[in-house]
Amino acid sequence: MKQQPRNILSRILTALLPVLILFAGCMAKKEPLRVCVDLGYNSAGKSLLAENFLTNAKDYGAPEDVELVVIPPEGEERKGAITQLRTELAAGKGPDLFIISASKEDGLFRFPEKAMERNTFLCLDEYIENAGHMEWDKLSPVIMEAGRGRNGQYILPMSYSFPVTIYNGASPRESLTRSTTWQDMADSSDPLVRGAALMFDPYCVERIDSVFGKAADYAAEELLFSQEELLNIYSSALELEDALFQEELPENRRLNIGVDFDSDEGVRNWDMRLAPVCSISGGVTARITSWCAVNANTQRPEEAFLLLDILMGKESQQYAGLYHAAMDGSVPVYEGLMTEEQPVQRWHMQEEVYQQFLDARDLITEAKFSTPLDNYLCAGYAGCQAVQLLGQGDIPHEVEEVYRQMSMELAES
Repeated sequence: MKQQPRNILSRILTALLPVLILFAGCMAKKEPLRVCVDLGYNSAGKSLLAENFLTNAKDYGAPEDVELVVIPPEGEERKGAITQLRTELAAGKGPDLFIISASKEDGLFRFPEKAMERNTFLCLDEYIENAGHMEWDKLSPVIMEAGRGRNGQYILPMSYSFPVTIYNGASPRESLTRSTTWQDMADSSDPLVRGAALMFDPYCVERIDSVFGKAADYAAEELLFSQEELLNIYSSALELEDALFQEELPENRRLNIGVDFDSDEGVRNWDMRLAPVCSISGGVTARITSWCAVNANTQRPEEAFLLLDILMGKESQQYAGLYHAAMDGSVPVYEGLMTEEQPVQRWHMQEEVYQQFLDARDLITEAKFSTPLDNYLCAGYAGCQAVQLLGQGDIPHEVEEVYRQMSMELAES
């Protein structure tokens, strides 16, 4: 029986359908690998450093088709960019990887640990095992632990810092340990230890972050101290301020430890002695100053991780402009750098100072990401200072209010 032309055409189209689909797929435009960079203040001027890094990474096999997404440093442009990116992420899309400097309060991820809990980022364990550039065993373990969630490593901390008091030619008599608490320092008979415990300094406002350490359990959405404990700590800190005002301490300066810290004119020619500040739970709390992660929804996980692998390598931590723009004068996580043999951007610590840095680093018991809770703690203490100075208001009320605000922020995060 003779076949109808329509049946013949139908069979031909059916046979060609797989070929047509394959051809259409090949012709479809491939989405570029999107790299989101937030370098905080002056990020517009630093974007060229990100472009240079991505160009140089191609020599190590990184993809050619990369789109750089730079979050503006301030203003309505910044707000609009962050809103757009959050919308993309909520829809299961967004950039393939993120390189974040934590120097901005209004960042894309206000609570990085909450983002880990929500599976925003890709678990990197299997990729780290096969890394070709980073040396995982050389990255500071206690710092990298901050980027670890329930099921593995989701965030790669790039740099960190912690506040120290630098004395000129005088060392505390009492040694600090990993179990020394902030209250132990405040109650010490050694005035230099008490001086190092001062909670607030206008040149080093991050001291409050380090005193309180990790402020919350983000999985349970609970603050890690009670309102009464907060009142007691603020009260002890105010008493310490009054006592230290009456004492004559050796020449000193409070600042955050990091690359090039000793070039400050105030301490450049000092016989430096470093004394870190301990947290209320014991030991030193370091603050993550920059980090990177891969989007859990990326369609190109291997290529995205390759860029982070290159970025976290020793060479990048020593010399890459993008890395140092993100670090913003803090400490790279690769251990052994900042010496004369292994400088960072041609800078290194003097041998005696480097040993003191190592001694202080050994006291680190935890590392934390900066969050809006830190701002409340700082504002709350400033409010208590104002009450004491002006003799107006009520310190318990100030504490009650800041504790309420922190609890609300945590619940809404």
